[in-house]
Amino acid sequence: MFTDGMKELSQEVIELKDESISPDVLKIILDSIYTGDLLVNEESVSKVLTAADHLQLASTVHQCCNFLLTEFVNIRLDFETYCRIWEIAFSYGLKDLQDAADCNLVKMYTDVCAPSETFVFKSVIQWVNYKKEERMAVAVEVIGGVRQGLVDIGVVIDDLNTEEMQQIPEIYKQVHEAAIYKHRPTYKP
Repeated sequence: MFTDGMKELSQEVIELKDESISPDVLKIILDSIYTGDLLVNEESVSKVLTAADHLQLASTVHQCCNFLLTEFVNIRLDFETYCRIWEIAFSYGLKDLQDAADCNLVKMYTDVCAPSETFVFKSVIQWVNYKKEERMAVAVEVIGGVRQGLVDIGVVIDDLNTEEMQQIPEIYKQVHEAAIYKHRPTYKP
């Protein structure tokens, strides 16, 4: 922005119209330019990185990336922030940061997006019970989509061994197969 023949190079006053760059972030960037030290933390680094990329300040981008490389394990990023960091790392050819971002995404997915099968089963049961009159017609199919052999057998019995569920032979069969699988994992129905 301030080099390579851009119009900002010759202007006395440069107006930043990007509202996503807050005064606090700009101060961190300017301090970094003057002192050489980038004072970011887990909360500010992604905002500073995005602003530095927008302003085409490669040295500040690299400082942010170095911070991220050392702190990535501790930082909890949302998916949008992860994507932005990966995109910036890609555009600057920062393979180490891309790899760290990918590892963080796998950790985020494992911690947040891959709940236990028991959680999935309970969610399905809750969904069926919310509008039971309408959803009992598809209950067998939806409940059958859960790998009940991986669900806590006590939860399966508590939720499916009810009078209402026992009236549906296919559900009773699923309870039976889940119980057998728990005691004989090699069993194939």
